[in-house]
Amino acid sequence: IVWPPSTMSPAPVKPPPARSAGALPPRAGSAPGARAVAKAAPITRPRVLAVDDTPDALRQLRECLKALNAECFTCGSGNSAVEFLSKELVDLAIVDVSMPGLGGFEVCRAIKHDPRTADIPVILVTGDIKSEDTNRGIELGAFDYLTKPVDPHECTVRVHAALQMKRLMEELKVQLMAPEEQRRAQAEL
Repeated sequence: IVWPPSTMSPAPVKPPPARSAGALPPRAGSAPGARAVAKAAPITRPRVLAVDDTPDALRQLRECLKALNAECFTCGSGNSAVEFLSKELVDLAIVDVSMPGLGGFEVCRAIKHDPRTADIPVILVTGDIKSEDTNRGIELGAFDYLTKPVDPHECTVRVHAALQMKRLMEELKVQLMAPEEQRRAQAEL
């Protein structure tokens, strides 16, 4: 996935309406409600949620995401992140492990246990990387880890890998749906 560099505001004032991850628009001339069976739409401008209770850390993540032309949403707590995701979908969540209240592991668990958000890759951020913590995060469904202070190049590489994996998973879902859609179309004939 290649995103041309551009400038973006630090945080959108009003988020766009929620979209269904992996949803395909209907084909021109098709019946309302019909689903197109084709390639998954590429993620042209990824939507990324950054969650950290430290404003400096959020600013650092936002700067890193600028290079990817990502639409960056920020939350200062785990509770606000879970609430945000109940209304909006994103392509990736980057979540600090150590936050008061709902921490990164709990946010990751909430994302992965909700069928609506389960396919969102989660990158956990920590200042104290221990093997038992990384194992716990991976067991909860996290895609990867970043260490604090976040290195911009490492962040770019890991975010790119997570978004590419999400795109490939969406394409696979579309390919797996195609035979089912074909069977339904034949049954209707």
